[in-house]
Amino acid sequence: MDLQWQLFYGVDGDKVNAGALTGIPFELEGVKGENIEFSDGVFEGKNGAQSPPEQGVFFAAFELEEDKTFAMGFGGCYFYQVFLNGTLLLDRSESGNKPYFPPRPDDFIVPVPCHKGNNLLTVVLRSAPGEPMRLAFRIFEKYPWQKTVPSIENFDRLVTSPVYPAEGSAEREYACDLIQNGVLMVRNTVFNPFSADRSMEQAKLKALTDQYPVLYFYEKALDRIIKEVAEAAPEEDEVFFWLLYNMGYVIKCTSGTFGLDLNHRRAAELAPYLDFLLTTHNHADHYDMELFKLMGAQKKKVVSNFHPLPGFHRPPAELEFEGISIVTQENDHNPTLQKFVTSYYITLPNGCTIFASGDSRNVEQLDPPGKVDVFIPHPRVGLSVPAAVEKFDPAAVLYSHFLEMRHTPPTPWYAVPYDLLNAERQSVAEEGCQTLAPIWGEKLVWNTSVKRFI
Repeated sequence: MDLQWQLFYGVDGDKVNAGALTGIPFELEGVKGENIEFSDGVFEGKNGAQSPPEQGVFFAAFELEEDKTFAMGFGGCYFYQVFLNGTLLLDRSESGNKPYFPPRPDDFIVPVPCHKGNNLLTVVLRSAPGEPMRLAFRIFEKYPWQKTVPSIENFDRLVTSPVYPAEGSAEREYACDLIQNGVLMVRNTVFNPFSADRSMEQAKLKALTDQYPVLYFYEKALDRIIKEVAEAAPEEDEVFFWLLYNMGYVIKCTSGTFGLDLNHRRAAELAPYLDFLLTTHNHADHYDMELFKLMGAQKKKVVSNFHPLPGFHRPPAELEFEGISIVTQENDHNPTLQKFVTSYYITLPNGCTIFASGDSRNVEQLDPPGKVDVFIPHPRVGLSVPAAVEKFDPAAVLYSHFLEMRHTPPTPWYAVPYDLLNAERQSVAEEGCQTLAPIWGEKLVWNTSVKRFI
């Protein structure tokens, strides 16, 4: 299907509420539309790279004989929103297209559920200073949209499978696209109130998960972890890791079970299964106050540098919990929040070592006191994971803090998409380091004999 696009050049879509239009107007703000052509999937604005910012509203109207979902790819320079029939499909209006530059049609491939009859695609776009306006677009005929459309059915099929698809498989790629497509639908103005409502009525929960199916997956991933943690029995040479949402890990060995940076709407339900809790810093996406309170009520340690429960301390320190030894250090989050993040070097009784750097930004400050088996970093706070890998040579990297919904919209600094993360993973893997980007609710098994996740 070939679409004919019209551009209303120079029009500010925010002022005319272009997303609410149901058909291509005759004019907008006194500007008439002009037909445009794409060259290799990209349209470029009128002015050169040294020009002032450009802006405009793009439309493509088309008619279908039946309901059909298309896989459509978008990219833009620089800030843009994509609407279908007035419904927001993709929002890069605050984060821009960085670091996808120059824009390509495969920057963001999203399922576009069109209906029988007339349909209207609308793109509101403005360039950055010193860059011409660019819009990238393509319809992907062979994209497996049936498996990657964010739906309750697709997420349920994933989260109830006995084992998640294996790394490197086509099914794993589909699962990652499914989650990324679901996350792209959710702004923080939806997610933050949702995640803060700990006693949500079932009718409201169903309405939200029906509208935003990735929230269904978010909920069911926790259910999966609770069931597996309760039943899991690691061998002496094993350590089990579960990813909770985008950065928190539940870790279990023969000596006990503990949490690291656990944040979830229902995180408090994990308290009965945890022996202690580690929190890297005082940002709301790294802890849950209800879980803190319940752990405290159960006389379990909550290790942090900011909350006055047993476990509070200022690093550096050496701690021990039933044979699990921990060395804490203090690191900068950013140039303003200095000495704000606690890193944890954890040694388990079977010899496995874990180094969790939280949102530490400066590789020079990272100083694990021994060998590192499993390194858990945040890859987008200024920290170069490849440089860290070169510095202390971990056996494996467990990436965290990607595909997050708390920041707005999914930004490349905070909510790293899978495809960007995979590009970095490849460079780290070339250094001989095993890398993993777990799926929410996924159980990973570390084996101390082979020093790998198996």
